[in-house]
Amino acid sequence: MVHEAQYGASLKPKKIRTMAYTNTSTAGLSWAEKFADLRAQWAEAAAKRKVFRTTVTELETLSARELADLGISRASIKAIAYEAAYGA
Repeated sequence: MVHEAQYGASLKPKKIRTMAYTNTSTAGLSWAEKFADLRAQWAEAAAKRKVFRTTVTELETLSARELADLGISRASIKAIAYEAAYGA
């Protein structure tokens, strides 16, 4: 039986932190597969940019009264559009 008094508090279990990541390795793929993967990434990025631009444009066309009814200030339009497009 291990006692904390004998060995100090350093034997307490520590929290393990893990990070999420995306594997973008293209090792073992042909150049055509690499190019297709790159095109897919570009298409996804373009779709997200389009959502951002569309959201900004639509919110900027609203009047101050309409924005106030929605609880949105003009200063937060880009932040709202960024969250809509990129989910951050």
